[in-house]
Amino acid sequence: MGDYSHVPTSDGDGPSQDMPYSTKPSQTFNSPVSHLPPKQLCTRGRRRDIILHSLVGAGACVISILVVIYGVLLYGGSDRDLGFEDMCESELASDIEKAFIIDIRIARGLNFAQAKLIDLLCDIIIGQGGRALHAWVLYRFVVPDTLSRIMEVSAVPYRYYVNLTFSTMSFFSLWELCKMIFRRPQWRTVLSTVWLLLAISYALASGPFWSAVTGYLAPSSRMYYLDDGTLAALDSSELSMCWVLDGKRLGWDDDHIEFGPTLHEINQAVNTEWYYATPEVWRVLGLDSPNPAVNTSRGFKDVFAYARGIRAIQAYLDYPQAVSSHYDTYLSGKPISETIDMKEDLPIWDLRYLPYLYKPMEAPSGLPMTLKGWGFKHTNKSWEYDPDKPLDDHYTIESYNATFTLNRTIPLDDGVVPYNSTFIYNNKTFELEAPFLDIGRGCKHHRDFFSSLGNCVCYRGLPLPEEFFVQNKLRCVQREGYVWGFSAVLALIGLCFEAAWVIGCWGLWVDAQVNSELVTFRRGGGGEVRASLDLAESVNRDLGANTCAYSDAELSKELDKCEPVGYSVEERDGVSHIALVPARIQTRVKVQSGRLYGGCP
Repeated sequence: MGDYSHVPTSDGDGPSQDMPYSTKPSQTFNSPVSHLPPKQLCTRGRRRDIILHSLVGAGACVISILVVIYGVLLYGGSDRDLGFEDMCESELASDIEKAFIIDIRIARGLNFAQAKLIDLLCDIIIGQGGRALHAWVLYRFVVPDTLSRIMEVSAVPYRYYVNLTFSTMSFFSLWELCKMIFRRPQWRTVLSTVWLLLAISYALASGPFWSAVTGYLAPSSRMYYLDDGTLAALDSSELSMCWVLDGKRLGWDDDHIEFGPTLHEINQAVNTEWYYATPEVWRVLGLDSPNPAVNTSRGFKDVFAYARGIRAIQAYLDYPQAVSSHYDTYLSGKPISETIDMKEDLPIWDLRYLPYLYKPMEAPSGLPMTLKGWGFKHTNKSWEYDPDKPLDDHYTIESYNATFTLNRTIPLDDGVVPYNSTFIYNNKTFELEAPFLDIGRGCKHHRDFFSSLGNCVCYRGLPLPEEFFVQNKLRCVQREGYVWGFSAVLALIGLCFEAAWVIGCWGLWVDAQVNSELVTFRRGGGGEVRASLDLAESVNRDLGANTCAYSDAELSKELDKCEPVGYSVEERDGVSHIALVPARIQTRVKVQSGRLYGGCP
């Protein structure tokens, strides 16, 4: 210790300077308690503590992992738990923005004050409360035991020891940990230091992170720009489903618009979730059943039955295209000189019900010259028992055998079926040469769930020539009120971090319980009083007793000049003494049962 000079005495003002240091009384008051005697160290209760703390850590880890697994299995994107209306923000957001979308919405219909209060309470309880819990675990259990483990086998600078012991959750501790890594200590010390750096960093960031997981916003309604620049919602009474029939082919003067239910009627009649979630709204309208979800005209149902015939042929001749393009299926096969009976391959009763398009077992390699199948027509007859079909399949679409002949000269295009057909409309039959009648004349892109059968969507009585249900026409219009919830993406990321943090800290703590002599004998360096006594003794040895007049900055500057310190066991007056000593005289700590530990500094 001769290499380090004690802090020198300095002149000062005041009457106390007139009294020589040697004449000052050594004791100015009587202690209310007797001095503590030396004691033996033991491991009593150690196993209980390890089991208890391990169970708590394992429980927290298992819960986090199970929640993560559950969330990953159920999670289907940033709009997983959103209704169709609430998905508006998600569809217009970038990939980075989607991670922050509040897509799990717990409280709805709030005013601004309610939403703000809930979010504030959540930030305090989950964000700041969680950070306080992380800090307490680190300060009380992980850092002191790990520090004892490190300082039994190596020495550390004073600042490293002081900051980690008394300012665990601070950027000063992070800075000291970073410096320690580059000092190239033992590999065990490096690993422990790296994890402490990560654990404290996450604990500091956990509050703001979990505050970012939750939030509140004003929900939006989906609106779409129409051709005239107006905005319309999907449940608007001004939008309706309609067929636009080629009047010239039917012998009429003009094209005919057959109006169906409005989108508002559909939204009111069917379950909202189905209305928005199904790929084809036809699936829930039930126009082929005795009890459809909405009432509509006989003519509308007649065209619907005719569209089912188109769909059957498209599905048989090009199933992949029929599934992906719906009415816009392009029958690009080459003509083949064969007569094929599609009735032998496809079940008639399934074809009457739109959602199920069975893949043909032996689809033709092209367009057969003669195709035997069915025509479909709508009938208002009441349902009668039929032994050939299930009892729960009630249909008002009637099938009849039909033979279709290919016309090689027909130019192929989206939705064109180059065969002759029979169109039954309002009890009148039209025998049509190829191709099938255009039932969505002037409309394009029949692929969304409002027009997948080739129909149009009409606005104020006129068909929309282009598909309006596209993202570049989507606008999110703010609704009244606020919702509160959290981001599923950030929540899953946070739970992964929590599980990793618990596993790492628990592993570090267990390592100290098993490999640290001082921790094993329940004499770690943690706790304000214990750490203060260890530090005071070491500082008094290195700087001397004349430290009372020096500021913290002056003392810290002097300590930076001192040699790193670590734990060691010394023999003093017949008892063993545990103390912080300079690295040059440090020896590996070895605690013995039955020996007395004490001794005056």
